[in-house]
Amino acid sequence: MYGNPVPWIGTARPGVVEVPLDQLVPLHPVPRLGKPPNYIADLANNIRSNGYQLNKAIPVIRMPDGRLIIGSGHHRVEAMRSLGEQTIPARVLDWDALLPGVQDWYRGTFPGVFP
Repeated sequence: MYGNPVPWIGTARPGVVEVPLDQLVPLHPVPRLGKPPNYIADLANNIRSNGYQLNKAIPVIRMPDGRLIIGSGHHRVEAMRSLGEQTIPARVLDWDALLPGVQDWYRGTFPGVFP
């Protein structure tokens, strides 16, 4: 459908676009604490076998300076990267369009990253 080796399955919601993996800025390392050591490999195998579900597009926050920060879905990004994918389906949200309470949550959870 999108020219990727991994098939993309289902129908994307309006506003879902392909975002290059090499443009994404993570908020934290993966796997996160508490995940088993083979978590990314298992997720990648699942995606390889079953395709990437378009209804699981990751949220990406476009910052005023142009950075594309992964809002959620860090493990899926790493799984897709390990499969040799170049892009991932994403819903890109502008920082300035987020509700103030959402902005405050990101600022409090990831100090120093957000304005």
